[in-house]
Amino acid sequence: MNLAEWRPRSKRGATDANERSSRVVHVLSRMEVGGVERRLVELTEELSKHGVCVTVVATSGRGGSLDSEVVRLGGDVIPCRLDATFPLRFARLLIRLRPAAVHSHIALPTGLVLLLARLSGVEARIAHFRSDSDGKPLSGLRKIRNRALSCLINHNATSILGVSNESLTNAMGSRVLRDPRAEVIPNGFDTQRLLKDSDRPIRAELGAMEDDLVLVHVGRASAEKNRPKALEIANSLDSHRSTHLALVGPALQEEESASCPNRPQPSRNIHFVGLQDSPGPWLIAADAMILPSLREGQPGAVLEALALGTPVVASDLPGLRELAREFRQITLVDPQASPSVWKDAVLVTVNDWPRRTRDVAACVAGFNRSRYSICSATQHLLGIYGLKVERTIEASG
Repeated sequence: MNLAEWRPRSKRGATDANERSSRVVHVLSRMEVGGVERRLVELTEELSKHGVCVTVVATSGRGGSLDSEVVRLGGDVIPCRLDATFPLRFARLLIRLRPAAVHSHIALPTGLVLLLARLSGVEARIAHFRSDSDGKPLSGLRKIRNRALSCLINHNATSILGVSNESLTNAMGSRVLRDPRAEVIPNGFDTQRLLKDSDRPIRAELGAMEDDLVLVHVGRASAEKNRPKALEIANSLDSHRSTHLALVGPALQEEESASCPNRPQPSRNIHFVGLQDSPGPWLIAADAMILPSLREGQPGAVLEALALGTPVVASDLPGLRELAREFRQITLVDPQASPSVWKDAVLVTVNDWPRRTRDVAACVAGFNRSRYSICSATQHLLGIYGLKVERTIEASG
C-alpha cells in the first residue's frame, strides 16, 4: 500500500477521533517471520481485545509474510523506508494518526524515530531492545553513530525497554539500569496457539520408536542460530542412542549444506520440517529442545518450550542465563563446546526431565500465571502507553 494513499480505518463503529486516541504505532524493519514479528502479531491480537488498534511502520519499505496477519486483526502495515525522506514522511503519518504511543523495535535508529515522535506530539515514546548484540564490528565511525543515536534515545524516550538486562546494557551502556525509565519486560506468549494440534502424532510421523530420542530446534537458518551445530550434536547422540532431530523453521536442506559445506552429512533421522504455524506439536513430542545459538536476546522458542514443559539445552548466553535463574529445565552449554559436550548435557537433561512424566496442561497453566504470559505483557504495555482501557472482547480458552 502506498503511504500517500493510506487512511486509518474505523472499527466497530468507533469515531475517527476515538480510534486515533487508542492507536499505537509499532516501528520495525519488516513483518517477516521471526521472533519479534511473531510476538507483535500476538500482541496485536491481544490489544485489539482492549479496543487498541496497531499500525506497523516497516522501515525496510517492503512487505512481509506476516502483513496479512496484522491486517486480519484490524491493524495496518505501512511501508516507510528509512532513507533521506523518512523524517518528513514519518512525521506526516504521525500527525495524521495522532497515536497514543510510538513503540520502536529497530535498535539504536529508534533514536531518530522517537525524536520525530516527540516533535509530532506523541506522548508515549518507547525504545525496545531485543538482542544482546547486533553482531556487527564496531568501527570508529560506527561508534560515533551509535553514541549519537543513544543520545537521541536518552533525550526523547519516555520508556526504555529490554527483554533482558543484557539487551539494555548492550545498547545503552550499564548506566541505563539506573534510569527510572528503563525496565525489563519479557516477551508475552499466547499458549493457546502452542496447543493447536497438540495431539498430532509427531513421533510417529518422524518414524521414531518409543525409546528413541527426539530433539527439536526452532529457528531460522541464519548464522547466529548455528543450525549446523545442531546437526552435529544430533549426529553425536545418534552414535549413542537412536536420535531424531526436527528442524522447525524456514530453510531447505540444500541451504543448510551451502551454509556449512564441510560439516558431516546429516543422517536419515534429521528432519527438515520447514516453517510451521505453531511449533507446539513438535515441542510436546520432543524429549528436549536444543539451541546452540551464537547470539540471542530472549529467545522466544525457549519460552515456548518451557511453557509446554519441554526441557531446553541452550548456549550459555546472557539472556539465557537470566531465564535459567527462573527455569530449572534449562541447561546451559558453551556454544563453542564440542558436540560431545553437548551430547552429554542432552543425555543428563532428558534423564532429569523425562518426557513420559511431563504434565503439559499443568505447565501451561503455570506459565499463564507468570509474567511471560501474553495477558501480563499486554497489561504492562497498556500502562506504558498511557491507555487505561477496558477489555472489550473476552479471550478464548
